[in-house]
Amino acid sequence: MEEFRRKAPRRPYGGYAGILHKGAVFICHCAQVGEGGALIKADENNAQFEVGAPIVITIFFHRIGGIVTSAECLYKTPEGHIGIGFGDIKMDFKKVIREYVSRRKLNQPSAMG
Repeated sequence: MEEFRRKAPRRPYGGYAGILHKGAVFICHCAQVGEGGALIKADENNAQFEVGAPIVITIFFHRIGGIVTSAECLYKTPEGHIGIGFGDIKMDFKKVIREYVSRRKLNQPSAMG
């Protein structure tokens, strides 16, 4: 696995992400989210995502708003996670993510509220 360096911090996220991949929609547990991407938990439904595969991801942040953007599967971990990198994300969506990240503390447990 190549080493990927994040350009923006990620924070824990206890919600779900909708992912459109090859014409099918998957609902995946999203472990972390940041301006540059997200980390989702792999399961039997999304394990077939190939590294480099284009996807569309939707994430909703309670009391803030949601995002829908193009993305790419960047890597898979032995622990069963899939790294997702956002493509050209709209500034309005970046602001939504920044607001979410700035509200979270690193050691705060993830929650939807």
